Amino acid sequence: MITQATLDLLDADIRKDVRRYNRMPFKDRHKIFSHEIRIDPYWCNKKFQQIPVLNWSADFKFSSHPDFQQIITTNDIGVYIMYVKPVNLLIDMPQYVMYVGISGENGSARPLRDRLMDYFYISKIKLRNNIHTMLQLYYDHVYIKYALFNGTYQSLEQLEEILHEFFYPKFGKRDFEPETKAAHSAWNTGQ
Repeated sequence: MITQATLDLLDADIRKDVRRYNRMPFKDRHKIFSHEIRIDPYWCNKKFQQIPVLNWSADFKFSSHPDFQQIITTNDIGVYIMYVKPVNLLIDMPQYVMYVGISGENGSARPLRDRLMDYFYISKIKLRNNIHTMLQLYYDHVYIKYALFNGTYQSLEQLEEILHEFFYPKFGKRDFEPETKAAHSAWNTGQ
């Protein structure tokens, strides 16, 4: 269980950066908040065929500090996505997957709920620069969905790679296929 003092520290630390970014002039915001995306329907369709049927949770707003210790009552491993959406949507758009992650990596059998709880400790967030940056930019607009996974960790790691290829998350750095990693290097896309 995370204490309120821990959540207050998390809020205070990240919100100061959120305010800094929100006060920037539009031309600076335009540069910082514009991201490269990949739009390749053929590739997405190919990857979609490899995704098993998953029972995705409802979405949880990150800044509401969901208590995954209470929400997820099993020790199962799983997969999760973090995505950004504005308050007002038009025909359920826009929404952007920014990060894909798993628990139980390398056979650790670490429960999904424990992995998700890491994101509510500022000391752990600061160790992951990509996540810290994402939260500084989008804190009040980040949502989480998860799915428990009943399979081997090798299958789960493969699923994570497939979801990276399908969503092309901006703050996902390492879990792409070798071909995509090579293209990142060749084109210096900085993904």
